[in-house]
Amino acid sequence: MVELQEQAKTVISLSVDGQVIGLIAIQDAPKASSKEAIRKLKERGLKTVMLTGDNERVAQAIAKQVGIDTVIADVLPQEKKLAPSKKTARS
Repeated sequence: MVELQEQAKTVISLSVDGQVIGLIAIQDAPKASSKEAIRKLKERGLKTVMLTGDNERVAQAIAKQVGIDTVIADVLPQEKKLAPSKKTARS
């Protein structure tokens, strides 16, 4: 499961009577223009931050793909407006 998450895939486990019988890996690929947009922001001296509900491993994998500086992961929708003060940013 960790290996799939490190490939930016969200993993869902399937179970029967409490026994895991399979895994489903789902992946949202970043837009083709994301890496270029992040690069242009950095050229302007801006630091990039991704605030996401994805788990830490998936978020870090996506950030690495597109060049995002800092990740704040595992944020619930209702927490997002408070996240910078509630969560610790992890680079």
